[in-house]
Amino acid sequence: MTRNVTDRPRFARSRRAVVSMLLIGATVLGLSALTNSASAASVRRPDIANAMLKLMNAQRKAHHLAPLKMNTKLISSAYAHDKAMATRNTMSHQVQSEASFAQRIKAVKYNFRAAGENIGWSTNASAKGVLALQTYMYNEKAPANGHRLNILSSTYREVGIDVMVDAHTGKVWFTEDFGRAR
Repeated sequence: MTRNVTDRPRFARSRRAVVSMLLIGATVLGLSALTNSASAASVRRPDIANAMLKLMNAQRKAHHLAPLKMNTKLISSAYAHDKAMATRNTMSHQVQSEASFAQRIKAVKYNFRAAGENIGWSTNASAKGVLALQTYMYNEKAPANGHRLNILSSTYREVGIDVMVDAHTGKVWFTEDFGRAR
């Protein structure tokens, strides 16, 4: 004899519904854990970001430029980008399925009239290693000196610097988002 689903007692249907909901919930939690693995295994390093700002402002001072001020909105944009690069283990100003640089800055409600970005990564996650990269960018020579031009631009007034160490790869990622608000 074949039983129809509607022939089952109400208790059995309720129990199956609860079990189904628990399985769905466990699956969603499991997928969430998988997609957040890079961010869960990363460590932000605001101490290194502040050291980078100090070095950058010393570099600017040597050229009689005003110091940049850290901006929390630009830091949020830089963090989102570091997370995207670390998750995909790819250095790019726009990794696959990520918003463009301008869209990322607009998304954090930074209303800019000018913006720029420097990015980098290293396997030396120490402050010394990251500051060496900052110095390398500052010392670039034309025509491949885009990072230096951002660092020494008189247009920018603010910067958001984020430094993130990915425990899975051992890489340190950093993003410097420069801006001048409207």
